[in-house]
Amino acid sequence: MRKAPYIIYSGDNEEMDVHWQLHEVESCVIEWGDDTPYGLGHAYTAEYGLDHQHAYTISGLTPGEVYHYQVKAGPEIYTGTFRAALPDDATRLSFLAYGDTRSYPADHDTVAQSMVDTYLADPEFQTLAIHVGDMVNDGDLESQWDDEFFDPQYTGIQTFLRTVPLQVAIGNHEGDGILFEKYFPYTFVSDRYWSFDYGPV
Repeated sequence: MRKAPYIIYSGDNEEMDVHWQLHEVESCVIEWGDDTPYGLGHAYTAEYGLDHQHAYTISGLTPGEVYHYQVKAGPEIYTGTFRAALPDDATRLSFLAYGDTRSYPADHDTVAQSMVDTYLADPEFQTLAIHVGDMVNDGDLESQWDDEFFDPQYTGIQTFLRTVPLQVAIGNHEGDGILFEKYFPYTFVSDRYWSFDYGPV
């Protein structure tokens, strides 16, 4: 895979969006469940766009529950977990926030692993992460998304992206925003602004 699976919260607490990108044309299958036999469902995915991207919205989730999923692309298998967004009547929320991950992916990897360790120690933090922008140094360069943000050698980042939905506010380093929107297609209202509800927030 060129970009391993990562998750985005759509704004519906019964859904979660899974995205990934391949190097070439390949059919994929995604499976999910409340445990690792992935018994709740599966789907075959086709490419969208012009750059071997795949996405699938897992629906019918129970708010607040933990789910497991795996994506198969040829011989490669990638696994992850996520917690469905909290119920509408939730009264408290723990979440993660960080940003300015540009230029130093090794430092970002350390921070990402620390956030994984945080939710492993306290599962209430496996909810969502707010990223305040400046994801890469030059967001108009495709190579920087490959080498800074989605580079598979940084296992802390990759684990974090496939287990916690990332909600990002675009930063000035994202440039004209075309590649930002390519990889993070939120439900923009206009000019890459949007809003979402999550539990009591």
